[in-house]
Amino acid sequence: MAFAVIVMIVAAVVEKERRDKATSSIAGSTPMNVFWLAPLFMILGFANGFALVGLQEYFYDQVPDSMRSLGMGFYLSVIGASNFLSSLLIMVVDKVTSSLGKGWFEKDLN
Repeated sequence: MAFAVIVMIVAAVVEKERRDKATSSIAGSTPMNVFWLAPLFMILGFANGFALVGLQEYFYDQVPDSMRSLGMGFYLSVIGASNFLSSLLIMVVDKVTSSLGKGWFEKDLN
């Protein structure tokens, strides 16, 4: 959870910088280097590693020896279900915010 807070703070700083550069740019494109995203993805990688390894160890340790292969299936199904829930949440937020006026997800990021 701490990694998620750190990632959100870093993402907010990078997005503010991107928006400032996009509004001040005449050409309409953002004169910003892709390496601004490197810290964000490094923190996400660490968080993902800790979470997935911990989850895998939990299922491997808590499942009886005769059901080890099912433990791996449970582990992968949790990851799959979380991906589906994430997509569903994005669709719901898009529908709700679009119906109230200007949506959060627009065709033009700037």
